[in-house]
Amino acid sequence: MKSELSSSESASFECQRCRQYAVATAILNEPLLRNPYLSAAARQRFEAGERITIEASNAQELIEFHRRTTVPARVDKALRYLASKGRPGTLIWINTDLDFPAAGAEDKAEFGTYLVHLDREEGMIRAFSSERAKEGVWGYVTTVRGWQYLEPSPLGGVIPRAPAS
Repeated sequence: MKSELSSSESASFECQRCRQYAVATAILNEPLLRNPYLSAAARQRFEAGERITIEASNAQELIEFHRRTTVPARVDKALRYLASKGRPGTLIWINTDLDFPAAGAEDKAEFGTYLVHLDREEGMIRAFSSERAKEGVWGYVTTVRGWQYLEPSPLGGVIPRAPAS
């Protein structure tokens, strides 16, 4: 993890799990910073193209917001995270040790449960490769069914006919 102090009294961090975020220097030594739901807040903001600043005034609110995220919402976030990494049929490597905050999971076991559900019960992803399992890295593809869920047809699944000439 790299850190950098800025003149605005916050420290900027970059780590593999949370990606890029900032913390107010006044709370740098607070134990609450180890909360997995703050990791979820930082990672999800990063994935959305933003950088979060965690401060005394917002830390508890961020924790509660992410702690209260429902399981169906976390499953949805897991699917959307995988889909953000490639098109249908593209092999996507997921590191469960590092990527669990992207779905709002508390740890890799919870994230793994969502991935298994999406694979075996919903058919929205397929486990494709376990050749890097010792590293905690698994290969997945998002199925057509997964993409149909994410991008429903505006035509309700009906293929329009070509105009008669």
